[in-house]
Amino acid sequence: MKRKLEEALKRRFPDEDVKLLAKILRKAVEKDSILYEEVDVPEEVKEDLLLFLVNERLLLPDKIWKTLAWDERIFMLKNGEKYFMPNVVKHLIKKAEETGEWDPEYAVEEYLREIREREKEKLTTLFRRIKEKLRFRENRLTPEFLKETIDELGLDLNVEKVIIEFKGGGIISPHPGDSIRSKQLKYEVNPSCLDKN
Repeated sequence: MKRKLEEALKRRFPDEDVKLLAKILRKAVEKDSILYEEVDVPEEVKEDLLLFLVNERLLLPDKIWKTLAWDERIFMLKNGEKYFMPNVVKHLIKKAEETGEWDPEYAVEEYLREIREREKEKLTTLFRRIKEKLRFRENRLTPEFLKETIDELGLDLNVEKVIIEFKGGGIISPHPGDSIRSKQLKYEVNPSCLDKN
């Protein structure tokens, strides 16, 4: 089982120390979070590994600044700091441990099953299409993009409900910086849910 997660991580992040990443992620998935002092890796690489995991949105700092947005979380590297694992990532890691595969669609479906979402199939179909459309673009979307994609697929879904469910699973997060610059509400899609280009 140990090797399968490492294999999935190696395919996803070929330039990273996957043994150490897997060690941190295994510990975090046990209780959906990890404290700085629980990250049992050599001190000289600890900060770089945590920064990498946060940048990839596999872990997120627990402390917030103004909003719950990922970019507005307070990232500190010291004892007592907690990093939590988004729901969708928890399912990604568990699946990778079992099969050696990085399967975002499975992770989204499992999250939706876990929350007993009645429109799980529609939301999974929508997620699959979003993933395809964002394949060669930045990992940002707008409510308008969601509405267009929902209409394109002929799905009867409420955009606000989709946003709430996807935010709750750690699939998307508001992105205040981009929203202010573009004068349009934007969401960051968790990069761990998208294909690597």
